[in-house]
Amino acid sequence: MTLAVAAGQDDRHSCRAIAKSQHNRGEIARMLTYPKPSQSILFLISLAVLGLASGGLAPLAIAQSHFGDFAVGTGQPTGKLRGTTGGKTSLPAIVSNRDRHNNQCLGYADSKPDHLLILKESLPNLRLQLKSGKVDTTLVVQGPDGVVRCGDDTGTQKAASIVDTDWGPGTYKVWVGTTIPGEQVDYVLTVQP
Repeated sequence: MTLAVAAGQDDRHSCRAIAKSQHNRGEIARMLTYPKPSQSILFLISLAVLGLASGGLAPLAIAQSHFGDFAVGTGQPTGKLRGTTGGKTSLPAIVSNRDRHNNQCLGYADSKPDHLLILKESLPNLRLQLKSGKVDTTLVVQGPDGVVRCGDDTGTQKAASIVDTDWGPGTYKVWVGTTIPGEQVDYVLTVQP
């Protein structure tokens, strides 16, 4: 995103900001020093557009996952999420080689989670099940406390699943991977207690 603010005809008194990311805090801090009232009004409008609060640039709204989020609670205990695999980053490099039960974490995905699973309350049991045709998929979940859960083949099927206990409330990052880097596969992820 690019935003230019120019309030006066004299270049010495004009404000210019190029807000491409959070790295422009210094540029915006320099803009705060312009004293002209006409510029101040335009500058305040610009701050509102940029989401500037308390003297610092708030993070711009950036998608936290590739394919969406799902909140699990009393009112909505189950759900389905859809997506497509295709990343080339090793999942063990993102989270861990082994999960809390010493299961091996496998597969390749993008470094950004595919989904965010939001638990509104503690759940004693939770099952995440992939349907991905005949392609060998993997599943990695990292909890808000950093605890990792990994899943690979389900029985004789190559679609991954995770069945585990003691899921605390919070936001869980979910990656759906494949055993071949960059392999693109459509999938459905079912979440249920």
